[in-house]
Amino acid sequence: MIDPATGEVRLPSADVVLGPRLTRGSFLGSRLAEHARDLEIDEPRYACLFFIPPGGPGETAFRVSLRFHGESLTSLELVAVDARFGTSWSDWTEEKELDRCRFHDEWLETASGLKPGRYSWGVLESRFDPKGGFSSIIVDFQ
Repeated sequence: MIDPATGEVRLPSADVVLGPRLTRGSFLGSRLAEHARDLEIDEPRYACLFFIPPGGPGETAFRVSLRFHGESLTSLELVAVDARFGTSWSDWTEEKELDRCRFHDEWLETASGLKPGRYSWGVLESRFDPKGGFSSIIVDFQ
């Protein structure tokens, strides 16, 4: 799903590739944008959120957040969405969130052969934020 050479994220059935070459205009003209919800519009910053359903049986859905500065995609965030990690804050536990973080690490290695670190295209992180109470995969493009 994440190209180790470029950091580009290829989503099943998406009509755009999420990477440093994706412009805000191209994204907003894509089918993905039709299902996106704006998170931040503070020009030149723009952020949005959308969900990617599982690609097949036994696969996991993901919440995807994109951050643009002007026309440039600067980062994206992936969060696995599955009932085993909780479905709302009312059933949130640190243990479930740490399980999500472990899942992210395993998924990165299995799906892309990648581990968190610095690459020629940017930085890949998989982390648990104890203050925010969530785990995510972050791709920062440089």
